[in-house]
Amino acid sequence: MDQPVKATILSQYAIAHNHRRLGKNEIHFHDEFEIFIVINGADYCLIDDEVIKIEPYDIILFYSNQIHKIVENDPERYERYILTVKPEFLYANQADNEITNAFYTIKLLNKNVIKPTPEQRDHLLQLISAYMDTLYSTCYGKATLLKLKFMEIMVYLSRLINASTSTAATSAEDEKINRILSYINEHFTEFDCNLETISRGCNLCKNYLCAIFKKYTALTVGRYLISKRIVYAKKLLLEGYNVTESAEKAGFIDYSNFIRVFKQHVGTTPKQYQRANIPSQNRKPSVFE
Repeated sequence: MDQPVKATILSQYAIAHNHRRLGKNEIHFHDEFEIFIVINGADYCLIDDEVIKIEPYDIILFYSNQIHKIVENDPERYERYILTVKPEFLYANQADNEITNAFYTIKLLNKNVIKPTPEQRDHLLQLISAYMDTLYSTCYGKATLLKLKFMEIMVYLSRLINASTSTAATSAEDEKINRILSYINEHFTEFDCNLETISRGCNLCKNYLCAIFKKYTALTVGRYLISKRIVYAKKLLLEGYNVTESAEKAGFIDYSNFIRVFKQHVGTTPKQYQRANIPSQNRKPSVFE
């Protein structure tokens, strides 16, 4: 089974303009906020437990550690802008928390897609173009100007988030895939949550369930289930649970399998991840330590 990955983003903030797929398009998550503006080449996006139909120039916002994947229809014409920013950068560069509050709204309202008006779209692209012009220039004070221009984009995006009231119509098939994802979201921590129990809980035959899931997410059910468990295990580790407890609470039956899968996802073992992110006095000892 293919394993999902944790993406690594090195800079505090960045903007990229890509015209085709670069490398594998894996289901992934990361600590940063991420904003996609898809120009063409994609039909759907998978976010946590929902599949959303997307259209050209939709703005897709991913909250920190949200599992996500863009489902392409043409990898060679997959054009998009990608904006990434570390939460701590936003915290340090805003006066009133308006920007980070806007991103929290995404999570609270489960609303990740903004459909801008043509005027809003054009203004956002102008701001991004000004950033890119500065990025490739040799002007005096370039680093300061880039930071200012990036924050101007973040302010404008936060306004769009707060003003957005768009809703998307759903088809019968959309409702079925979202029912599957909702069931997984409710039961993924249970040891016996698997294709058999999911198909039974959703009242869908396994073959149909697998086909519709693959169609909308380009993933297998098992691959998505593992991603949900790893994200939850990360959360538990950061809350101070030891490795054994985190594995069990996240739905992993086998400890050694949990260690192997976690490392494939995150790049480190659970113990290394926990030690790097929380003080030792806040950790509960594991029977394996």
